[in-house]
Amino acid sequence: MDNKVPHMCATALPYTHGTLSVVVPMDDFKLILRQMWKSRGTEPKMGELYKKYLELTTFENDENI
Repeated sequence: MDNKVPHMCATALPYTHGTLSVVVPMDDFKLILRQMWKSRGTEPKMGELYKKYLELTTFENDENI
């Protein structure tokens, strides 16, 4: 059986915050954040989440966010 699990390395150990905690590669998170931004006008909750998570991140010199 071939185990094809992608290798990912976190800078810190994952921990729970509230009921759930996940570790997402930063490139994936940028895409998720971009989709939140695109949906913010039609889905008010996405607008709230976009603001919340954008404040927690720093993407210096990144024109894609």
